[in-house]
Amino acid sequence: MSPIEHIKRRVLAAGPGGEPCARWVEPDGAEVAVVARGDAVDLYFGREDIQSASLTPGTAFRLAWFLLWRWGVCATWCGLRLRLWHWALRGRA
Repeated sequence: MSPIEHIKRRVLAAGPGGEPCARWVEPDGAEVAVVARGDAVDLYFGREDIQSASLTPGTAFRLAWFLLWRWGVCATWCGLRLRLWHWALRGRA
């Protein structure tokens, strides 16, 4: 069984009561799958060779906090920072 097929089976086969999971394909062709089972979160990513990582709930929460708050809100201002920069450049031209 290929690594991609293994991910498809693991992600699409939900246990009793279901499980939170997400799967998508990036524009460059890389597949990403996130599966949460019990006390762990499994992250799969790659093209032909699939890399996997298992995260504890605390690590997953810290990663989400970084992505949403520190990078999304503080660093990029939810996309507003770039729009303000473009607006400021047009105003000076």
